[in-house]
Amino acid sequence: MCRFWDIHDFAAGAALAACLTGGAAPAQVSAAEETALRAEQQQQFAAMFEAPDDVDLMFQYALTSIRLQDYEAAITTLERILIYSPNLPRVKVELGAS
Repeated sequence: MCRFWDIHDFAAGAALAACLTGGAAPAQVSAAEETALRAEQQQQFAAMFEAPDDVDLMFQYALTSIRLQDYEAAITTLERILIYSPNLPRVKVELGAS
């Protein structure tokens, strides 16, 4: 019988992902925190129209989107970052985790 993975492999992979992402595993947020994060996300989105090539701003928007579990917004933003700067390992890790 061929074994591809077991629960220990999964736990090791989850631990590695947590280390690589700085332990920033998305967690459930309270309603008040979600409201504040949504407002922050909207401000960051509006700011990206003013500076569409600002990689730092895009990354912050992607991290906020991940906290809100808005993975579609995070993934498209992380992919756009890689167009401007293709050699950013942290962006690649966040993209893979999303």
